[in-house]
Amino acid sequence: MRTITVTQHRDPVPDYSDEEDRYEMAKMLLQEAKLDSTDPVEQVIEASWAAGFNGFDDACLRLLAEFLGLFPIDWVEDMQGKITVQFGTALDAINSNADNVNFWENGYLRDEAARREPNRWRVHEAELAKQFHQHFT
Repeated sequence: MRTITVTQHRDPVPDYSDEEDRYEMAKMLLQEAKLDSTDPVEQVIEASWAAGFNGFDDACLRLLAEFLGLFPIDWVEDMQGKITVQFGTALDAINSNADNVNFWENGYLRDEAARREPNRWRVHEAELAKQFHQHFT
């Protein structure tokens, strides 16, 4: 697992326009551009910022999962806007509890985790189906 801390200054009225185009631009930067950072995680954050995203926006989390196989496991934000995120593997994310909303409420991350850990994902889906069935019987 890896823990990363970023201080963010978020715009009070964030710009969500052209989000998918900007995501593709960040992907292109990662694949083709020479970035200042040498650390792969910092490169993803740098490409995200260059495309107009904050360090741990959904787009950045998607890129971390897609390019590096890192998924959010635990997330803490302090009053000054400093965000500390603990990252793990797809398996760690699938095994994380429901409090891990940055993973469980992000369909892109769930799909990427399922792609990387298909056997564990099928077990997870079977467990959910069993709980659902027990709830209604």
